[in-house]
Amino acid sequence: MTTPEDPSPVPEGPNPESRSQEAVQDGPAGGAPDGGPGPASGPPESPEPPSGVTGASVAMAFVGMLLYVAINLLVAVVVLDSVSKTGIAVGAALLLLVAFGGGGFLVRNGTPAAKGMGVGMMIGWGVVTVLSYGVGTGVYPGLY
Repeated sequence: MTTPEDPSPVPEGPNPESRSQEAVQDGPAGGAPDGGPGPASGPPESPEPPSGVTGASVAMAFVGMLLYVAINLLVAVVVLDSVSKTGIAVGAALLLLVAFGGGGFLVRNGTPAAKGMGVGMMIGWGVVTVLSYGVGTGVYPGLY
């Protein structure tokens, strides 16, 4: 019996068929098909993780709201005990300073959790103002 011979000789070096496929994939001169840098430029860089909102900052925003409501209740007890218009004005200014001064300080200088608490204090001032028609924070004009 005779064995059939391979009709095509095996060439030395890289396979010409695979080289033509590489040229199509890489594009002209070894670059990308669109003419940009090819595989020699390295793997694509992964996007940086977001540095904004985390679960801790969202949770601390709720804590900040509750903290502001607690402070508001304490100031309200003191202000309602004084019953003077000056006492109401001082209480309103104090609440405004606590919410936006303290909250703004935390947002500007804190960790993500502290920033969440600062934003929560400001949100708490707004929520108390809306729900109490301005009486709870001293912005209702009828108080003066």
